[in-house]
Amino acid sequence: MKKVILFLILLSVAPSAFNQSNRYSYEFHEDVDIRNYNSYALIIINDSNYILRLDCLLFDLVHFNYISYGSYINSRNKIICKDKINGFELELIKHKDSCYVKRGPSFIKNKYLKYLRESFSYSTDIEENFKKIDSIYGLKKNYIPKTDSTFMDTLVLGEYRCDWLTHLHILPNNQYELEINTATVIKGKWTQENNKIIFYDESLNQSFVAEIVEKAIINLNIPIDSSNSKYTLTKKWE
Repeated sequence: MKKVILFLILLSVAPSAFNQSNRYSYEFHEDVDIRNYNSYALIIINDSNYILRLDCLLFDLVHFNYISYGSYINSRNKIICKDKINGFELELIKHKDSCYVKRGPSFIKNKYLKYLRESFSYSTDIEENFKKIDSIYGLKKNYIPKTDSTFMDTLVLGEYRCDWLTHLHILPNNQYELEINTATVIKGKWTQENNKIIFYDESLNQSFVAEIVEKAIINLNIPIDSSNSKYTLTKKWE
């Protein structure tokens, strides 16, 4: 039995109040392989930006996976986060002692995050987090994929991996699902245009682009940035 805990951390907007945070959490259980451990979804908000990150503990190592990054608007009853690369929005509705995710990736959409108050010292590690992801997203945003009109290979159905935790399932009937550990990041329909793969996500109502290079799938703007963005075929579907 594995426990998956979702945390929403909101750092105070006022710089003078950085020594406290508001925390929301959601917890659920499901049966998984005993080798897998806890996963944590974090939304960290400073005075101008937010990060949505999925952290997974595997073999005593924590793996950071950045799902979304951008700016936000904090109003009386909700928080709207706008992704910097793809422009999709996360909508969080404040409700008494919880926060309801009205729009967002599949693994947190339509879930209530219970409110907890907890104080902790503001860490420079958080600022380093923002600097790192801003640099990564800047490089991704400026990359322009090249269309190869001579490319004729059809994408092979099967399971693709880029690391121990990240699985991209290319399914029959042009269906797909991208998972980190057991959390579904995006899923829906895929189409192929020459050497480019277009992934439409039902939850975010957004399309993402990847590129086929030597039978591997290269992540261009799929909302995940792990240490390796190249997905290689590990299992063909019969």
